[in-house]
Amino acid sequence: MLPFREYHLLQLLDQLDPRAPFDLSISQYFRQNKSLGSKDRKFVAETGYSMIRWLGLIDFFVGKFKTWENRLNCFQNLDFEKQLKDTSIPLHIRASFPKFLFSKFVENFW
Repeated sequence: MLPFREYHLLQLLDQLDPRAPFDLSISQYFRQNKSLGSKDRKFVAETGYSMIRWLGLIDFFVGKFKTWENRLNCFQNLDFEKQLKDTSIPLHIRASFPKFLFSKFVENFW
């Protein structure tokens, strides 16, 4: 059984519409789940945003078993400072940026 906050975070992430802004998804989820208190909403929103921000790096470690539950577990146990300095991980993954877009930045700004 998952803790209350993690349960709601995973429910939110499972319901994401990839075409919709994340803040809209959060807002709709909170309106539908009024049992979430302010500290619960804070945890769900901050953790959700962080996971989306670092999804490329998280997925690198999760491998082919990309469920939100596996990603959450990885996110909670990942030493980000250590991984960001690990030069064996490609730079675009450490930055959690799509490779094609990262290449464009390098071409234009480096």
